[in-house]
Amino acid sequence: MKFRNFHPFLFAIAPILSLYSYNYDLVRPTYLTRPVLASLVMTAVVYLLIKWAVKNSEKSALLTSLLVFSFLTFGHILEMINQLEPEALLIRNYVMLCVVMIIAYIFIGRAIIKASKYLIEFSKLVLSVAIFLVLIPVSQISWAAVTQEKISLNNQPSSLTPTSDIENKPDVYYIVFDGYAREDLLSDMYQFDNSQFISWLEAQGFYVADSSTSNYPQTFFSIASSLNMDYVNYLAEAVGQNSDNRQPVIELMDNNKVRRMFEDQGYQSIQSTPQIAGIDDVDKHAINFGRKITLNELTGF
Repeated sequence: MKFRNFHPFLFAIAPILSLYSYNYDLVRPTYLTRPVLASLVMTAVVYLLIKWAVKNSEKSALLTSLLVFSFLTFGHILEMINQLEPEALLIRNYVMLCVVMIIAYIFIGRAIIKASKYLIEFSKLVLSVAIFLVLIPVSQISWAAVTQEKISLNNQPSSLTPTSDIENKPDVYYIVFDGYAREDLLSDMYQFDNSQFISWLEAQGFYVADSSTSNYPQTFFSIASSLNMDYVNYLAEAVGQNSDNRQPVIELMDNNKVRRMFEDQGYQSIQSTPQIAGIDDVDKHAINFGRKITLNELTGF
């Protein structure tokens, strides 16, 4: 396979790298492995099938890129259509867009198959576009890694006098039902009656805040705040109000006050977290156990 026909594979990994570039400070690079490999393998299978049918490497690569590009842009186009017609049935927009894109693919694909001139030049042009789309997120990741300032925070907990009576200390559980809506919202928005569960919790002695709201729009801010028993609004002054550096929040979770205060009293910390961006391995100093197969924004497809 000639290099100028490599563009389908670049188109396949470009959106993955783009997503990672916006979340590289929350997601480990190893999370790229599964989606990148899956995209490359699926693209290779499509390319080989088309090549078997068309019997031309140049045209097969162009047809594969067209299919990959259509697949990756479908959701974005559908979202724009839904925003333009918020009252329209979503399934109608979905079906209509499918029909339009299939017709467009057949029309353009037929033109590519029949073409006999300028295929090499056009392939080089498409390759240039694909390289550009890959270089954008790669350069963003590289620039952020070089220029982003690492900020150390002083979040030492108040000193406590350790006690030796560890046998009589209770186990402490901190369970976060992330994204679990309160009773009235479940009822109003989803017509779901959660009163039986709420009543059971109250019967067990739990306090249920029936009109609660979150202090922060994203989970890792809330976790960092609760595990350090403090608001994290001051981080805006530490990193600057226009900064997108989320490293200090990760540091607050990784080295939180609650865990250190409990361990000063002889406790051992154990955590089980879903591997989603920003809250996987909430505390790297705690013993971690959980599912071997996990999903996050990059691998949950």
